[in-house]
Amino acid sequence: NDLIQQINQSWCSSRVAPNLKCIHTDHFPAGTFEDGTLGRIREYCVAHPANSSVIYLHNKGSLNKKNGNNNLRRALTAAALSQPCFDAMVHGKSTEHNNSTNTSSVSCNLCGLLMSTLPFIYINGNMWHAKCDYIQRLLPPAQFASQMAAVHQHWKNLVQQGLLYDRIIQRGLPPWLVGGNRYAWEHWQGSHPLLSICDVAGPVRNLKRWRRGAKPELQRLVLQQGPVPDKLVNFTQQYPEPHVDVLLDPIQRRRDFTLLPGFMVKFAILYNRLPNSAHWMWDHYPDGDEWKKLFSSLLDDDEDDERTGVTTVEQVVEILSKDAEQSSL
Repeated sequence: NDLIQQINQSWCSSRVAPNLKCIHTDHFPAGTFEDGTLGRIREYCVAHPANSSVIYLHNKGSLNKKNGNNNLRRALTAAALSQPCFDAMVHGKSTEHNNSTNTSSVSCNLCGLLMSTLPFIYINGNMWHAKCDYIQRLLPPAQFASQMAAVHQHWKNLVQQGLLYDRIIQRGLPPWLVGGNRYAWEHWQGSHPLLSICDVAGPVRNLKRWRRGAKPELQRLVLQQGPVPDKLVNFTQQYPEPHVDVLLDPIQRRRDFTLLPGFMVKFAILYNRLPNSAHWMWDHYPDGDEWKKLFSSLLDDDEDDERTGVTTVEQVVEILSKDAEQSSL
């Protein structure tokens, strides 16, 4: 059709991109959910798990044509295609975009414009560059939404039982927060316990500035990776909600489902495994050392183990129950 012809002429011609081979695999109607394309990406990674990477781009905001959406889409695209993300995914190193000078070695398997780790882990805008050996470990997108529904139900039950809290967000676990319906695809890329996430946003940590067209910062894309120096300040900047003061109270935040206890429930349901003991999450989130000790018997320290995980959600709930009993003493 006309669209395919236009793409082939503008992006895929030998004159414009002599080293680019374009393959049109399918065409979806306007407004279609992202699972079809993500499924194709995972299929590619399953077939090419070693020394391969994939870039996921889409026309975010094009159905609602506003300057802010256009600015953000350009920034998200530039980040996913940036040299720092390429170097991290392909060469395993970080570079300064200004002068291409190698800096520190970095180990991450998912990179985009701006990562967030509250209230869940994701790349804002859902455009990214990722290593195939990570993507092939994710659940098939066709199964992911139903599995996230199971996570949602467990979170809801545990909140009702008092084993988890809903004190930081206090919105009653809406679909966008728990990966329900179309929001599942925002959760998919950051859902595995072997995730190591990084971004190139530098000091511009507010997505609104990118919507306003933060073009100067796009010239200075620099790789970053958690943990951050002041984790509580970082979280309050990520999610400045009225109840964010709960984060500053160790008792109030103790078993909030948006923090480590909720993640352990999620990982056990989706993948039957928890992060390893050296994972960045233990440093990144509040009370990480304490939770790592409590979950130590369940941590999976063999990252290259291809087996199906052995950790069950019942084992995670048992640890949460013991913590609740101890907290009530």
